[in-house]
Amino acid sequence: MQTNPSAVAFSPRQAPALGRLALALSVLLAAAGCSPQADPAAAVPAEPAAEPAPAAEAAAPEPEASVDPAAVDGLRRMTEYLASLPAFSLDTSSSLDVVLHSGQKIKFNSANTLTLQRPNKFHAKRYGDLVMQDFYYDGANLTMSNPDSLVFAVVPAPPTIDETLDFIVDELDIVAPASDLLHADAIARLTGEATSGMVVGQSVIEGKVCDHLAFRSPDVDIQVWVQAGDKPAPCKYTITTTDIAGMPEFSITVRSFDAAPKISDGLFQFTPLDGATQIDVLKK
Repeated sequence: MQTNPSAVAFSPRQAPALGRLALALSVLLAAAGCSPQADPAAAVPAEPAAEPAPAAEAAAPEPEASVDPAAVDGLRRMTEYLASLPAFSLDTSSSLDVVLHSGQKIKFNSANTLTLQRPNKFHAKRYGDLVMQDFYYDGANLTMSNPDSLVFAVVPAPPTIDETLDFIVDELDIVAPASDLLHADAIARLTGEATSGMVVGQSVIEGKVCDHLAFRSPDVDIQVWVQAGDKPAPCKYTITTTDIAGMPEFSITVRSFDAAPKISDGLFQFTPLDGATQIDVLKK
């Protein structure tokens, strides 16, 4: 089953997948690059050397980067809040960059929904430029359905949400760019390799006042916006992959969040559409 990424969710450890995505889409256009040649006729005779200037005082070293505990605490408030909810749902919009060989960025967009019920159920949709796909996890099986092409695949899944999110990424090679926010060890995943972290300030995202947090790691920069107040739900999440030319970004904005969703019977159970065909999923 094709697993073109367009994100229910993304993770710092998945950043190299942006490069794989570009190849999979066959949009990396080879462009012959050449350096401009200097015109000898335009050369200007050198001026006589000036007297050497006095040695400048050594520039003061920049202060060492550090992770502000307040930034980590802000992130922890959000992850602990999500972990405390028996169920929640969110409606998001996301964008994903692909960088062409020419250096031009192409942005792909999608709309996504997720309903999660602890300890071991979720239903997600991602409909966008790259793929239309539904995910059903009932604690025993993970079903992936492409309703536009009338195909679906069912695979046995681990018994917990955390393990299944890792299974989707590690075994099925599906990019899930914000899944780390949902993990029990989200703090370690997001800040474990951080070399700096800070509270940027406050922003308004989708009409909500949110605390803006920023962290830097060796290969990725992440920014997280967390709703201010006593219900610190996620507002926005952005990952910049700094070790890939052009520094592509994934960004997801939460348009609505429900901490007590009404869950219909059978939401996590898959029913094939008429004429749908079951196919095998290709594991990594």
